[in-house]
Amino acid sequence: MVAAAQPGRGLPLGTGNDFAGHLGLDGSPQEAVTGLVDGEPQAMDLVVTDDDRVVVNAAHLGIGVTAAERSADLKDLFGQFAYPLGALAAGVAADGLDLRVRLDGERLDLERPALMVVIANGRTIGGGTALAPEARADDGLLDVVVVHAVEPTARAAFAAAMLRGTHLDRDEVAVGRGRAVTVSGSSLAHNRDGELEEMVDTTRTYRVEPGARRLVASVAVR
Repeated sequence: MVAAAQPGRGLPLGTGNDFAGHLGLDGSPQEAVTGLVDGEPQAMDLVVTDDDRVVVNAAHLGIGVTAAERSADLKDLFGQFAYPLGALAAGVAADGLDLRVRLDGERLDLERPALMVVIANGRTIGGGTALAPEARADDGLLDVVVVHAVEPTARAAFAAAMLRGTHLDRDEVAVGRGRAVTVSGSSLAHNRDGELEEMVDTTRTYRVEPGARRLVASVAVR
């Protein structure tokens, strides 16, 4: 996450510092201070929800919630590979989710059980895993990834594809980009920037607010 130091300026905080990485920062206090002193303000998108929450980097549902929890203990040993390995471990016992995902009013999911859904403003989650590698925080759009790799062999293949960065090319993955995403279903837990919401049966809508905030960084968004 990014914490505001004063209007228009901020410091990267959080365990994974994924959004800091999206800005080209390594998350260190020294680089953050340099960015505050020498950087130029950049307009960034913000994600807001219909239950008055704000998402800076990404929200995800399904196995991604469990994977984030599992990967926390693996980061020191496996670094950027911790999240894919956590996803593989979590997927062994995971059930598919009965949900519907609509992007700008059109159904995006493949109308079968899903393993996970990612709603991304930034490219990475879990401390560096590029689940939405084409996402940009300044393009006025959300990147959405719906994974339907529910069968055990498909889960393993998807985890391996994440390690190679080819997971978006798989047939059981639906990808889209738009302004508003609505997810509905039963017993869905939403992880928003690392903050876990308890399972709910309520429909949630995420909308992008283009250029709604200005952040200072020492480099331009890549």
